[in-house]
Amino acid sequence: AENGILLIDEIETSLQASLLSEAFAWLMKACREVNVQLFATTHSLEAISTMTSCAMEIPEVSIAAYRLERHGEEIRAKRFSEGALNKLVNGSGVDVR
Repeated sequence: AENGILLIDEIETSLQASLLSEAFAWLMKACREVNVQLFATTHSLEAISTMTSCAMEIPEVSIAAYRLERHGEEIRAKRFSEGALNKLVNGSGVDVR
């Protein structure tokens, strides 16, 4: 997927919780090295928290999160920047899922 995109659904699946940080840090660095944009889905607050913490520790990596919200018949995407996501999840403990 060099110079392309990588799609991973439920990124935390089959990963032991104690290995999330190591796995996500490796994946983020690998994507950066081969110029791949990663799109990952999750319902895991622990995965979101861990990914955000990893991204904050790797200066050359940036992340954003999107939550889909239903408004009547319409579905809207709510964007969270890396800094906002980190404050919400790791600072305030807000559930952004």
